[in-house]
Amino acid sequence: EIEVSERGFTCIIGVDEAGRGPIAGPVVAAACHIPLDVDLEKEKGIILKDSKKLSERKREEIFEELRSHPQIMCSWAVIPHNRIDKINILEATFEAMDEAVSKLARTPDYVLVDGNMVPKAWTATHKKTKKGIRSSGDSDGSLPNKVPPFHAEPIVKGDSTCVAIAAASIVAKVISVLYMHTSTTLAKQKKRDMIAS
Repeated sequence: EIEVSERGFTCIIGVDEAGRGPIAGPVVAAACHIPLDVDLEKEKGIILKDSKKLSERKREEIFEELRSHPQIMCSWAVIPHNRIDKINILEATFEAMDEAVSKLARTPDYVLVDGNMVPKAWTATHKKTKKGIRSSGDSDGSLPNKVPPFHAEPIVKGDSTCVAIAAASIVAKVISVLYMHTSTTLAKQKKRDMIAS
C-alpha cells in the first residue's frame, strides 16, 4: 500500500476470497480499505495476516474490530453454489470480487487483489498501463458493467504482504465460515424434521 500511495493513490483497496477450495457452499469475496494512518497494531494490538494463519476465534475478533473501526471500510459479496454451478468457480469468484468492491462506501482508485489475476470484468473494460490496469469508459465517465474507474493489480501471496488484502482475507473467511455453519445447521434441522415426519 505504501508503494502504491507514493504514486498518488489515496483509496487503496485489498480484495481476497474464501470458499474456492471446498466442493460445497458459496464463494465469498471481501474488499477492505485501511487508511495508511490507521495502525491496528498500536491501537488494538492486532496484527493482520493471512486468515489461514489465525484461529477461528481470532479471525472473528479481528472481523469485529475491522467492522466497527470508523476509518476502515469493509464489504463482502456471497455467490451461492447454484450460481457457481452455472458459471464455474473462477467466474463466480470474480463476480463476488466485483460486487464486493462495488458495495464499498467510497470508490477506490487502486485495487490490490490476492492471487495472480484480477476479475475479467475489470480487464475487459480496462487497459493495461505500467501502473496496473486502468479502466476506460465513455466520455461521460460511465463504464460498462458499472465498474468504477480504478487501477487493479494482482499480488501473489498478497494476504501475507499487504495489510488491506490480509484484512479482506479475514473478512471473507469469517463470512464464509458463517455461511457454512448456517447451512450445516439448517441441513441438520431439515434432516431431523424429515425423520420426525
